[in-house]
Amino acid sequence: MSIPAFDTQKAVKAFTQAGFDDKQAEAVVTTMNDVMSQNLATRADFRVLESDMKKTVEKCHSDLEQSIGKVRIDLEQSIGKVRIDLEQSIEKVRSDLEQSIEKVRSDLEQSIEKVRIDLEQSIEKVHSDLEQSIEKVRIDLEQRIERLQGKLESGLAKKFETLYRHLWVMGIGIVMLNVSLVALVMFIMVRL
Repeated sequence: MSIPAFDTQKAVKAFTQAGFDDKQAEAVVTTMNDVMSQNLATRADFRVLESDMKKTVEKCHSDLEQSIGKVRIDLEQSIGKVRIDLEQSIEKVRSDLEQSIEKVRSDLEQSIEKVRIDLEQSIEKVHSDLEQSIEKVRIDLEQRIERLQGKLESGLAKKFETLYRHLWVMGIGIVMLNVSLVALVMFIMVRL
């Protein structure tokens, strides 16, 4: 179906009645006619376009379904391969970790035993050193006590000797005083 004819004379008349001069009205109508004859699509053009688009959409839909099916199969295969690879990797890591843990356990047990032996030896040495130090301190204290006891006994002996002399002198003095008092009392009695 073709485009209906454009009545150019009727259009020029409408533009001149609207205030355009004849030249302006003819120029506008000529331009409109050129545009309409070159750029307007007919219903037949739209039907052909619609049919082509339906075919294109159906082909795209079919291609897309095939691509999705292929991608689904590829993904399922890839997932299966990845699952197997992951399970193997996990098993290897588990095995490696078990070996590492066993080695660490063995190393720790050896280290603990070495530390225990070293501590026992250190404790024994400290014990022996303490016993020797205690014995030295005991001997030193006994010697000091003996020296102090000797000094004390010597000092006390001198003090007792001095005290004894003083008491002896005082005793003689008291005796002499008593004798003098007796003599004085007798002298007084004789005189009375």
